Amino acid sequence: MSKKQPEIDIKSTKKQHFLLKLGWAICILHVVFVALFYADLPDEIAIHFNLKGVADGFGHKSTIWLLPILGLIIYYGLYLVTTKVKPHLMNYPVKVTEENAEKLYAMSLQMMILLNILMALLFLILSIESIGGAIGWFAINLSWLTIAFLAMSLLLPFYFVYKMYTIKH
Repeated sequence: MSKKQPEIDIKSTKKQHFLLKLGWAICILHVVFVALFYADLPDEIAIHFNLKGVADGFGHKSTIWLLPILGLIIYYGLYLVTTKVKPHLMNYPVKVTEENAEKLYAMSLQMMILLNILMALLFLILSIESIGGAIGWFAINLSWLTIAFLAMSLLLPFYFVYKMYTIKH
């Protein structure tokens, strides 16, 4: 960064506060979900699936705890970035000026919050798929849902970059 970006304090909206709390609720639900079904799991469960949704890796049932733990760590890390890092310290795809700074900073905050929720949901879906497959809930393959959430998580930043380019510079 060659030039210092404008330092504007951006406050999150009520909707964004709600979304942050929703993300924490998803993380807690994830831990509770795994705890509720852990005793019903067989000693060996599928821990990896190929693109067709067929299990191609197996491990002890205790490995199911990696998903909610990793989900919590990622949610907390992105939560800290969203709530503690000042927007003027972040990188942007367009030049940040006094005129567009507020909109750019608000967009980056919204993107981080939505990305964080998508990541929390993705990890929950992975657990549902693993536990459901181990217990025998599903007669159909649910890997399309995992792929859909992964695709949304990857495409969301591109959407916001596009929106940032449409702001007057």
